[in-house]
Amino acid sequence: MTSPVSWCHWHIGSSSTALPICFAGRSGGPPVLLYACAPCREQRGLLPRWPPLPEAVTAPEPGDGHPRPRP
Repeated sequence: MTSPVSWCHWHIGSSSTALPICFAGRSGGPPVLLYACAPCREQRGLLPRWPPLPEAVTAPEPGDGHPRPRP
């Protein structure tokens, strides 16, 4: 998978494996999407937001309190 961003916000350097992790607020303007490279994600336990992880896509069991995703 290729990333549209070649920067890691965690080690503050270039990366060819950066994936979006979270949004960060700014005092002026819209939030910024932060990216992390594969080594930083592994070291810090960061999970990419997009694309969704396979376990996040599966439908939860009935009665677990989570709504089912829309088809």
